[in-house]
Amino acid sequence: MLIERTLKASVVMVIPFLFALLAALVLLGITVAREIILKFSTVLTLNTNDTILFVLKLVDAVLIVNLLIIVALASYRQLVDNTTKPTEQHHDYGVAADITLSDMKKKLLGSALAIGVIAVLADLMKLPSEAAELTTILPLIAKSIVVLVFAIAAYLNAKS
Repeated sequence: MLIERTLKASVVMVIPFLFALLAALVLLGITVAREIILKFSTVLTLNTNDTILFVLKLVDAVLIVNLLIIVALASYRQLVDNTTKPTEQHHDYGVAADITLSDMKKKLLGSALAIGVIAVLADLMKLPSEAAELTTILPLIAKSIVVLVFAIAAYLNAKS
């Protein structure tokens, strides 16, 4: 009984991290806005590769924001549910009310997989057209293996 109460009370330690996630969202928003302003100021000098890499960065930023929001909502939901007494009414979380732990794992895996694929695509686009040395290809191979592991994990999670 005492251990259970202590564990439920320790969930409050998540609060500073939730504020840090909020700060990260604001910081990411400012960074993306700055990048967009810089790209539009040089729009006449952009080539196709630069534009595609910029769009991949934006998609990457959106996926990271999704990850931050999923983690923040899940943490907040756990915090509020753990601090609610059995006699009190549970809160309405809107869209987040229907998200289960299994759904959250699938979303996290899917976002991580997409972020990894974007990183590999960006590295492929940056490779010189001539044959590259092993030192430039090795990080790309390592990233590809990580993406493959995420793909297998996402596939196995979807099957369960």
